[in-house]
Amino acid sequence: VVYLFGGGVCYDLATCTIDQPLLQGLGDEPLEFLFGPGEAGGSKGIFDRDDATNPFRRSNFVVLPHCTGDGHAANRVSTYPPLAPVQQVGYANVTAALRRIVPTFRDASQVTFAGFSAGGIGVSVNYHQLASAFESVGQPPPVLINDAGPTLREPYLSRGAQEKLIAGWGLDETLGSWCPE
Repeated sequence: VVYLFGGGVCYDLATCTIDQPLLQGLGDEPLEFLFGPGEAGGSKGIFDRDDATNPFRRSNFVVLPHCTGDGHAANRVSTYPPLAPVQQVGYANVTAALRRIVPTFRDASQVTFAGFSAGGIGVSVNYHQLASAFESVGQPPPVLINDAGPTLREPYLSRGAQEKLIAGWGLDETLGSWCPE
């Protein structure tokens, strides 16, 4: 399972101001930041190896944090004046991680690409590069699970908001290179 963590998003001055804590990094205790406090934080949901109904209880996991505010979708230093520039390189992080993930799991019987919230956005935006990477070593396409990170179109996401996302995250340079629509 390649899992992309969620978290808030930052794509204009208003959203970046609201989500300032997200842009501060993972802190001194990154696992606690990602999973919550206590030992049980990393063993809930699909990570619960003791749940007999969990189809992933025997799976290997690669977990990528969401610390760039870009839904794992950007590859740029974004500016939202008067805020300091924001390193929004979630797409580039996935690209770099694939160089290690694919050789490590090239013989996996099944690869699942999953994400929650901003991670759900990320699995949708990055699916093409994960699928292409595994297909290049003879693997079937991975299974995609997007939990609560929907792609919204009008009228649910206004054209103006879509344009802010495209401009803020430079989606024409990442997502747009393989999906111009």
